[in-house]
Amino acid sequence: MNRPETLPKLFPWLAKQAGIDQNRAITLWRCAQRHAAKQAGAENSPAYWQSAMGRFRALLCQESLQMD
Repeated sequence: MNRPETLPKLFPWLAKQAGIDQNRAITLWRCAQRHAAKQAGAENSPAYWQSAMGRFRALLCQESLQMD
């Protein structure tokens, strides 16, 4: 059984502010999660979520700049 994907509460707002559609933002979030798993290890640790959010925001910024 697959568990539902966990998205940050700010996810839709961050994506909208960056001008990125939801599907692309989900792809970027998954990349951020993989990065965080390599950096922090345990998925439910504060370090994991801090790393994932930091990477997600960086990816959103990069994507937004490429669109300009």
